Amino acid sequence: MKCYLWGSRLEIYGLTQNTETKEYLMAFQYADNGNLHKFLQKNFKDLTWKTKLKLLIDILWDLHKIHDAGYILSDFHSGNVLILQNQSYVSDLGLAKKSYNVELGSFKQTDDNDSGGIYGVLPYVAPEFLSGQEFTSAVDIYSFGVIMSEMSAGRRPFDGNQFDDELAVKICFGLRPEFAPGTPDCYIELAKQCMNSDPLKRPNCWNVYFKLERWYKSMESSDEADEIKKQFLAADMLIKELTIFSPKHPDFMYTSKIINARRISAMKTNYSNYTMLQNYQVNPSISLKFLLKTQSGFLEKIY
Repeated sequence: MKCYLWGSRLEIYGLTQNTETKEYLMAFQYADNGNLHKFLQKNFKDLTWKTKLKLLIDILWDLHKIHDAGYILSDFHSGNVLILQNQSYVSDLGLAKKSYNVELGSFKQTDDNDSGGIYGVLPYVAPEFLSGQEFTSAVDIYSFGVIMSEMSAGRRPFDGNQFDDELAVKICFGLRPEFAPGTPDCYIELAKQCMNSDPLKRPNCWNVYFKLERWYKSMESSDEADEIKKQFLAADMLIKELTIFSPKHPDFMYTSKIINARRISAMKTNYSNYTMLQNYQVNPSISLKFLLKTQSGFLEKIY
């Protein structure tokens, strides 16, 4: 008899316990191609868009099963998507949260967050989660949109940026990762919908799944006049010409860490009172650090 964890298609081989820490561990089926980030890093220029779409469809299937069971991943990034024989699997469900309202799929910050801390990899975290608001399964859809950008560009989001409160506030005000030149417009549009600042305007798993599946079937069809197929085939022609830069950040920068959502929320509220913010929204490259200095007395109260 084979055993599977709900929401993942990876087989579970058994359960064990660390005799010293008393922590329980599960032994999963071995993923021969590592995580999605490593897989892209190694194979990016050999991957067709048809293959990329299939990987994303597999991820969404697992994500749908998790949401359907009433759970929210919340800490969702390319490091916890595993690749086995060119199929992708969502893993690391240890931080998945049970929705207090399964029908709505929403989750209130609990006593675990009394210190103002949340857990995640900053570039993949949804704005409402960063600022400590009540959140829904839409936080996972946001993270999926970030993974879509990574699938396009072949590099992790915001590589080279400081993972600090300033980046978090910029994300809250609309900063998003970039896409590779030549990425089909329909793909970019869908990813941006997933990363919408308003969680109510993000599509759900099934909406995204069926759209990606339709594109995948277009790639398989013999209709050479199919506009979607032509866009993705044209993008395939550009992949080998793309410049793939060596990662600027070491891997540990993309591991899950405590993020002070309470401080970020206070900074976000404070920044919104400044007319300078209007200039920032036009030009996201401007620094917000001078605002930290002017508000240092205020921020000391929320550290």
